[in-house]
Amino acid sequence: MKVVEKVGKTIDEAIELGLQELGVLRDEVIIEVIEEPSKGLFGLIGGRPAKVRLTLKDNPVQRTERLLKGIFAAMDIPVEVKITEQDQILLVNMEGPDLGVLIGRRGETLDSLQYLVNLAVNKNQCKLQY
Repeated sequence: MKVVEKVGKTIDEAIELGLQELGVLRDEVIIEVIEEPSKGLFGLIGGRPAKVRLTLKDNPVQRTERLLKGIFAAMDIPVEVKITEQDQILLVNMEGPDLGVLIGRRGETLDSLQYLVNLAVNKNQCKLQY
């Protein structure tokens, strides 16, 4: 997960600076206020700026895309990956020349790839209740 700490005159200013650096919207991050701003003595000496920590939320679509691109780069296979989400199910569409190597003999490679992606994307997603 990507984490950014920013300082600004106000909390909102620090948050905006962090959002600009990450290039995301406010609902895509977890915001933690580390230090409230203070004006100091008579508003002149000892003032402190606001300090916030923004943590980028990681969603399954991004995890899937990162993992598949890494695997295809390691295999040196040019593949275009398109991922859509419908009712909490990810649909992965792969396009490219000579993708027979991804299917493998009797679909074994594709089955193994699906299994790996499923394990990696769903890791730590279950909340056990007793």
